[in-house]
Amino acid sequence: MKIFNTEPIIAFDQVYIHILRMNQEGAGERFLTLLPPEERFEYHRFESDDRRREFLWSRLLLRFLLAGYLKKDMRDLKFSAKDHGKPFLADSELRFNLSHTAGWIACSFSLREVGIDIEKTEPKRPWALIAKRFFTSEEIDYLFACPDDSQARIFYQIFTMKEAYVKALGGGMAQFGGFTVPLPLAEQSRLGRWEYFSQTSQSEGYCLSHVVDNGGAVGRYQIRDWDQASLGAVLEPCDFYFRRVS
Repeated sequence: MKIFNTEPIIAFDQVYIHILRMNQEGAGERFLTLLPPEERFEYHRFESDDRRREFLWSRLLLRFLLAGYLKKDMRDLKFSAKDHGKPFLADSELRFNLSHTAGWIACSFSLREVGIDIEKTEPKRPWALIAKRFFTSEEIDYLFACPDDSQARIFYQIFTMKEAYVKALGGGMAQFGGFTVPLPLAEQSRLGRWEYFSQTSQSEGYCLSHVVDNGGAVGRYQIRDWDQASLGAVLEPCDFYFRRVS
């Protein structure tokens, strides 16, 4: 069953970023049949309703989009993992990454290696202590030289940029101290072969950063916003089809 009507064209330097706002309670369990048995089992292992909902909608968004780009059944996607646990599709050159935080899910797709991170911005979070523990001296100096009323926003931009980079490499926070993000901060920047893209929405309360191995090219970004209603609307015919053939 084809999910998209037209074949998406992904150029070598193109990045697709999708952001989903989880703005409804429940209303997702009817789509569990779109996930393979192992992910349905994992869904039921979560004790928290919020964790279950976040897991379900993140997997639905990722599988729906991958199926559309690759013209496959959502349940036929076979994931493998690299040494550090980063998932990939062994039978496709399409690269992807997924992130979620309280109320938000983000994923990206490209023909190059990618990493993405989205964080809910919480000014009362002990961000200064986190920065002093995980940021490099250059990043700390830059952060605390900024005006006081912008430091929380700057912290989240640096943090998500670092997280996106180590996710592109397939690592974790232990690597945070081994590199400095491009400074001064900008919406798009470059360090070596890696290109950074960052977006902060103060009204929506999140910060998103993306890293792609663009090898010297300038990335072209296509960003789409979703909510549960819009994703549910496109999943509905898939769910109907799978229930009939199951």
